[in-house]
Amino acid sequence: MPRSMVVADLGCSSGPNALALVSIAVDAIRGQCFRSRQPPLEVCVFLNDLPDNDFNMVMKSLVAFQQGHRSVVTGVIPGSFYGRLFTTGSLHLACSANSLHWLSEAPEELRRNKIPAYDIDEHVRRGRRRVVIGAYARQFRKDFKLFLELRAKELVAGGRLVVSLAGRRSEEPAAEFTHAWESVVLILSEMASKGVINKAKFDTFYVPIYGPSDEELREIIQAEGSFSIREMQVNEPTSNVESTLISPNKMASLLRAGFEPIIVQHFGSSAEIMDEFVRTAERRWSRQGSLEEELAGNPREIWSGFLPRSVLVKMDRVEGLMKSLKLSDLESKGRKIAWSGGAKSGVVEPQALAKLLSNKPTYAEGMENVLGKSWCPLRGLECKDLGDNIYMFTFCQHSGKRKALDEGPWMFENSLLVVEDYDPKLVTL
Repeated sequence: MPRSMVVADLGCSSGPNALALVSIAVDAIRGQCFRSRQPPLEVCVFLNDLPDNDFNMVMKSLVAFQQGHRSVVTGVIPGSFYGRLFTTGSLHLACSANSLHWLSEAPEELRRNKIPAYDIDEHVRRGRRRVVIGAYARQFRKDFKLFLELRAKELVAGGRLVVSLAGRRSEEPAAEFTHAWESVVLILSEMASKGVINKAKFDTFYVPIYGPSDEELREIIQAEGSFSIREMQVNEPTSNVESTLISPNKMASLLRAGFEPIIVQHFGSSAEIMDEFVRTAERRWSRQGSLEEELAGNPREIWSGFLPRSVLVKMDRVEGLMKSLKLSDLESKGRKIAWSGGAKSGVVEPQALAKLLSNKPTYAEGMENVLGKSWCPLRGLECKDLGDNIYMFTFCQHSGKRKALDEGPWMFENSLLVVEDYDPKLVTL
């Protein structure tokens, strides 16, 4: 384990749960130190949210948190997580709960073409639905891809990214009541039709939220390429809740708590608007079956844990490329190892791996983090053929002035070099 660890909560908010994620992380680190009979690590905890978050309340919570965790250093980082927040290779764990379904902005193409997110005219609304949802989906893809790229730069090799966000049940994005913002705009549309709020303002109101399906999220992660998915879970928030406990009043109050800031920002700070919002919601959901219908499409919660792929190198034939590299006498002298296992055998120079990577800088910053700018000769390299065209390389020592490679293992899998943590219990060597 490292001597210290840096943990960040992205989108911490300011309520009673602002420290929930980092508290769990710190307890887990302490537990691991205890089980491995190591002294407690120094842990640095950062809480991040937008600048208008109530950081005064957050700081008060941090003071109380530090009193019970003397070895923990804390700080706040205001700013959007759709921008750089930390230096390269500085985070060991980044987590974000119930935040990433919020977009960086409402879809620009809808605003530019003056297409309402939810038209009062049902015929027009249904005709435009795929256009609207498609714009939201593209905005989410753009934002989430950027989020992954930024976090890949900020995490150390072997770090972790854990996120949860509101998703949707249906694989069909245009299905009714599959997105978190639909109930909000449906209530506001009734208010606009009655003249409670301005119709023109309603047509320019966009809730910057999009809930992907789990397969949609998986596809974006794989296409972006910086992370591999270690685990993904899909939860049903209301599956274990008695239907009698989900009353129209409670649902209306929940929506008000979650969406009042952006409603007030757009329509004005009149208390009458929000009071009427709650009354309209209650009237709507008091009708037989209305609340149950919307809850049936209620967004799901998606939890996912990612592992950064610090380097991803495409190769036609891994062993052929390695053997064909021309090494200097200094590089190859006294630094040969046996390539063992299966039908593969022979002698491979360990420096070939570093030289191969240096010749194919797919992710320059990631490679510098892992290998350093100087390609030092390697020692203590062991290669094993695990079968199915998978080769495991373990690096046990460092040499030269710079760290040549972090301790492995690294694995060749088909045509990709995958750099990731490896659980030896999963493979019999």
